[in-house]
Amino acid sequence: MSYTNLIKNTLDILDFNISFTENPLEKERIKGRICQVFSGTLNYLAHSCPHCGEKK
Repeated sequence: MSYTNLIKNTLDILDFNISFTENPLEKERIKGRICQVFSGTLNYLAHSCPHCGEKK
């Protein structure tokens, strides 16, 4: 099983457009607490709003 599939199954992520690298887990201090943070990649280009240019 790949790292991406293992993490997606563990976190119950259903989006097919997210992938994870071999070492995606880091511990970071957020608001004074140590947290485990997974870093991933979104594999598609978001479309821009034709009116304001904001990406959805």
